[in-house]
Amino acid sequence: MLDIAAHLITLILVLTGIGYISCHYRRISNEIRPTIMAILLGYALTNIFELFLAYTEQPIYHLLISYPNSVIPMLLIGGLLLSIQSSEREQLEIEQQRLIVLYNIGNRANNSLDVEEIARNTLSELLEATPYSGIALYLASKNQEYLELIWSEGLFKELDIDLSMIAAKEIYFTFSILNSDIISLSGPEFCEKLPLCTKLKLAGITNVLAAELSSNRNSIGILLFIANNDIAISDEQRSFIGSACRWLSTAINNANSVDDLRTAYFKIALSFSKAIEAKDPYTRGHSDRVATLASEFSSYLGLDKQQIEKVYIGGRLHDIGKIGIPGSILNKPGSLTEEEYDLIKEHTYKGLEIVQPINHYMNVTDIVVYHHECYDGSGYPMGLSGEKIPFLARIVSIADAFDAMTSDRAYRQAMSTEQALENIKKNKESQFDPLLADHFINMIEKKKINEDSVRITADELATLIGEVFSNAEEAAG
Repeated sequence: MLDIAAHLITLILVLTGIGYISCHYRRISNEIRPTIMAILLGYALTNIFELFLAYTEQPIYHLLISYPNSVIPMLLIGGLLLSIQSSEREQLEIEQQRLIVLYNIGNRANNSLDVEEIARNTLSELLEATPYSGIALYLASKNQEYLELIWSEGLFKELDIDLSMIAAKEIYFTFSILNSDIISLSGPEFCEKLPLCTKLKLAGITNVLAAELSSNRNSIGILLFIANNDIAISDEQRSFIGSACRWLSTAINNANSVDDLRTAYFKIALSFSKAIEAKDPYTRGHSDRVATLASEFSSYLGLDKQQIEKVYIGGRLHDIGKIGIPGSILNKPGSLTEEEYDLIKEHTYKGLEIVQPINHYMNVTDIVVYHHECYDGSGYPMGLSGEKIPFLARIVSIADAFDAMTSDRAYRQAMSTEQALENIKKNKESQFDPLLADHFINMIEKKKINEDSVRITADELATLIGEVFSNAEEAAG
């Protein structure tokens, strides 16, 4: 009876294990599923056979199986169930980690309005949550003919091939043929279904996954994953990548929408700027020159793309408040009275009123308001000094002053470049940030040297041409 009870318990455990695996089949890795099922089914059949022999009291039973052997399958089954439970815990941890990654992607993506920044803040973490070694974000060009590389991480940066631009048709055609927005290619079909893979194969890449990014049912780009080893992508991983693509698509679409709004508002603001120049012919082109010079100076200082863009837009709009200043004061040939000068100074506040509603899209109010502040605190409108003056406003201040000095005005003629630089040098601790002033002077002097060298080369070329013509005339004579 003890043997029969042991086999009954073993059989119950085996059947429980089979039921558990059936309920949690997808949580167990592909490699061990067949093995576990074969062991459990084998022991189930063995115990049924043993129970039959024990019940019928056949002598062969005692030859084949004894009670101690019944403990072995019980221990094995217990170990297998513990292994499955451990595997389930690991799977839950993986799923939890993926949810955290998705949350981080969504949070970081939605906190930025710049596509490149979105990619920089999200792709690395997304790559770590997948079995792939490299990832790249491509966005469709305006004519939808090409997919342009925006950002890449991992193995992509090590490739010695040009993948900065790929044909959009072959990618979208493959999506259409396979009727899926996520395609995973490896093995013999690697190059057949996606011509791009021919390049990748030459670089040692053997596995590719392309996931479509779309907005309002229109494709806006792809996420491209690569690996140089064999990868079996699971349904859960495909689902995770699909969720990440939806987050990124939404964030990119929002950024593009804001960019369109920024462009529209900038055009409106520029119309105000041109209206100012129409009122004051002496400042025609001034804002454009200040914007160009200030952004060139920002690049010289090593500022990033976003800061350079702010400087350029701020330079174009820095005097926008003058739209509210009477033309008779702006064009007055003589000295301004104290009241007139106070009225001129109000253009910083008037500029703030104009750009404040669109500052969320441009963030240039600091430049518009503070570009007339002086390093020693003697400027306006707030009398800020030193580092309290916003950094970008200090940059535009120097460019603004330099262009004003080297341009004709109603009350004086333009200075030479040398005179303007000398003036900046004299006032670099009172009006201008001394460190920025030194860098600006160096930049202009280097620029002038380069221009002179080009001019010398041109003169030498003209002399040479003159000599050729002279020799030709002598030969003809």
